[in-house]
Amino acid sequence: MIKIFTSLLLLSSFISWGQQTTEFIISGGIQDNDPNINNVLSDAVTSLNGNGTITIKGDIEVRVDFNIPEGIELKFFKGNKFIIKGNTTLTINGSINAGQYQIFDLKDNGTVEDCFWDRWDFTLDDGKVRGNLKNNYVIPQWWDIDDTGVIPCGQNFQKAIESFPSVQKFVANGKFLLEKTLHLNQNNRYYDFSGATFVGVNEDRDVCQFYKESYLLWYNTPAPHGLPQTFPATDTGGLINIGKLRDLTETSPYSVVNVTLYGGIYIPKSKYDNALGILNSKNIKILNVTINCYNGQRGIALQPHTNWNVPTRTDHIIVRDVIQQGGTNLFNIDINSNSNTSNVIVSNVVGHDIGGHKPDPNNSAREAAFRISSGGSIQKIHNITISEVILSGVYKAFNVSGASGIISNIQVINSETNWLDGTNPELKVENIRIH
Repeated sequence: MIKIFTSLLLLSSFISWGQQTTEFIISGGIQDNDPNINNVLSDAVTSLNGNGTITIKGDIEVRVDFNIPEGIELKFFKGNKFIIKGNTTLTINGSINAGQYQIFDLKDNGTVEDCFWDRWDFTLDDGKVRGNLKNNYVIPQWWDIDDTGVIPCGQNFQKAIESFPSVQKFVANGKFLLEKTLHLNQNNRYYDFSGATFVGVNEDRDVCQFYKESYLLWYNTPAPHGLPQTFPATDTGGLINIGKLRDLTETSPYSVVNVTLYGGIYIPKSKYDNALGILNSKNIKILNVTINCYNGQRGIALQPHTNWNVPTRTDHIIVRDVIQQGGTNLFNIDINSNSNTSNVIVSNVVGHDIGGHKPDPNNSAREAAFRISSGGSIQKIHNITISEVILSGVYKAFNVSGASGIISNIQVINSETNWLDGTNPELKVENIRIH
């Protein structure tokens, strides 16, 4: 049977008298199961015998699941990419050679309504890339993510985070406009956001209509007892959350472990937004972050989701080197009856103009810069250390209840009211200077 060739294939770089090909150049084409067409990736892998470089100088449409072996390097010229059809997975076990430009175009086949309701994953029918990638780090620009802060990129950014969990380092540089919460939801990940700025969008979104007929009462009952007409731009806690929404079938209290977030500037824009959220998790570090929270609610919140009806834990947390301006709170722990947290260190923090006002104009209540609450006098927060903190121009510095630990080396400048509220017999307070 004669194949119909749809793209130009060039073979180059021979070793040992031309017997071993080390590079295969593809100027575009298709990967399918149809024997009547030239399946460019299959031909390339076969010609290289599973080892060598595939140089991509044109778009390749991937229509079926395909596996690229670990001995293959994919070298992308800028402007050329894999177009991966919906419900198709391209598995890459080798390495990628590409800069900060798009190399993946993940299509949606339309079997699930695309809806920006953050609680559910509406990208299940999109194309996917997976595999045991050999790169030292992954960058979000490979997924056609705008890094100028103009085009919302939250959904594609989440795809980037989840594509190659085997790569321990994720690097982001640029300005990213988030229309949905990002969940750092994989274990053993280091997120280097030192060159990144994350900005929320100051708008609401229409509620998804996909399940309207199934849950008509929800849609016809006004909030707060039914669904609101719109949801805030980001949901479930923060611009970025460490951890993920719990499945009620999970048995482990931790959704994610061993995650470090380093660097970045965070600018929440909705009254419902935090800059950073810590969900049920263990061995977490947030280091060297700057937060502009004038339009958001909280800077950093350690807060299980209120809809979880299973026990959760958040343990062994380090938050260090934080600068924040504005916001209702700088740091918030809000533990309900099903939750516990322990061994939390917060140090080297500067907070200014933390006025305690909730952004909702209908809510006149004001809160402390550090709000540490276990929902009452029952101690659910164990072994917390807060030290080396300067707070200036705040409504109240601390409100602590149900916690054990130590607060030390604190300066409070121009607090509107008492600097500390709360009764905690096992909380030690020392070296406090009030101006």
